[in-house]
Amino acid sequence: MRKGMIFLLLILTAAAIFPEVVRTVEKVIPTFTKDDFVIAQVSFKAGDAIGAEDVKESILNLKKTDLFGLVEIETVKVDSGADIRLNNDSLSRSCDYDTVEVRLITKEMLALLPSFGYSTSSPYYITLGAYFGNLWRIRHKIEFFFTFLQVQEFAMEYTIPSVYSRKYNGIFRGAINQKARGLLDIFEYHKTANLGVGYSFNPKFIPLFTIGYDRVNFKDDSVSFSYLDNDSIGYDEFAFFVVKLTTDHRDDPYFPTKGFYSETSFRKNINWWSTPINHSRFIGEYRLFMPFITGTFAFRNRFTLSSGKLAYYNNSEPENLENRAIPEKDIVAFNRYSGNLELRYPLPFKYTLEYPILGTISINFITTLFADWTLTDSLMSDMSLFDFESYKWGFGAGFLVYSELFNAVGIEVGYAPKNGTTDILENLKYNLLLLSWNF
Repeated sequence: MRKGMIFLLLILTAAAIFPEVVRTVEKVIPTFTKDDFVIAQVSFKAGDAIGAEDVKESILNLKKTDLFGLVEIETVKVDSGADIRLNNDSLSRSCDYDTVEVRLITKEMLALLPSFGYSTSSPYYITLGAYFGNLWRIRHKIEFFFTFLQVQEFAMEYTIPSVYSRKYNGIFRGAINQKARGLLDIFEYHKTANLGVGYSFNPKFIPLFTIGYDRVNFKDDSVSFSYLDNDSIGYDEFAFFVVKLTTDHRDDPYFPTKGFYSETSFRKNINWWSTPINHSRFIGEYRLFMPFITGTFAFRNRFTLSSGKLAYYNNSEPENLENRAIPEKDIVAFNRYSGNLELRYPLPFKYTLEYPILGTISINFITTLFADWTLTDSLMSDMSLFDFESYKWGFGAGFLVYSELFNAVGIEVGYAPKNGTTDILENLKYNLLLLSWNF
């Protein structure tokens, strides 16, 4: 009996002392991205013991860079005289002594791409631009925008995203724009710039602190004037700061099936020289993803809350297609709560494409069933989340195509039964070229 216990103890001790150990980590396929940057996203290094979770975490880290359409990791046992590829799911930090080589297989997507945006509520606009998402070959991003119609703008934005190996992040944005207010042929002009920096001790929690400046004036055919009685100088100007926290616990940044994602920000507009502006805004967006039978359950809550002196050029416009069944004109307000519930069912065909220019991407197809609801009010104190009669709501269905390169595109049809009419066709809302919130 004692000998049996000693033998069992020796086995357990050996398992604890002799795990699978990494000999090398190497990148197999050449990429435009620097090799050191790619390897730095792996959560282990030579000499470390690894398990299946370490490999999964490293694959997710590489996907979160938004640079690669294909990410695979091969582990190969090399101490037996012949290379033996291992099943990543069978890797364990507590097993017989093995030495493994880790081989990274990463295929890039195109980093230079056009960008597109639009508004389906007043002020109407279309935004065209281009961005390069892998500047210096280490995932810096620069983007230029041109906006037309009721909003005319030129903007430049430089971003340093937070990734696993890079704890800091930052953003700089400068813009000049003109907005038609539709009142007595008055136009609003902005000159604005902001700079933000952040440092993350945990790659799943990303803070960003931003300070900025905005100069605003209004013009009709010949006269320039201010909004808050600064007509002697002809413009208003104020400073602002923003505190933002992003959390990301999704299992996949492109096509999440489980996990949680959130963005929470607080903005404060403060006096600059003689401009008496005192205005705060809170925006919180929270998304939950869970498996549901053969599909995915996606749930979002979004809050936009304002207080203080509300200069009307600080009105909070809704996101594009924030509610897919409710007209945008019904959800423009200083204070707003929007909720969305969606069931996604992937179709059983998927295409992986490799092009010399676009790189490696996958084309995926899903059908959706959704319900949307919104509560709005001009005063935050008058909002009652439990007054269900005050909600505007609707439901619908759609068909979407999505990829790593672009957000969901397709068609969705929504129906709002409380739209003030009994005409079924007037209660329908069609969404084409849908840029969906949940990808």
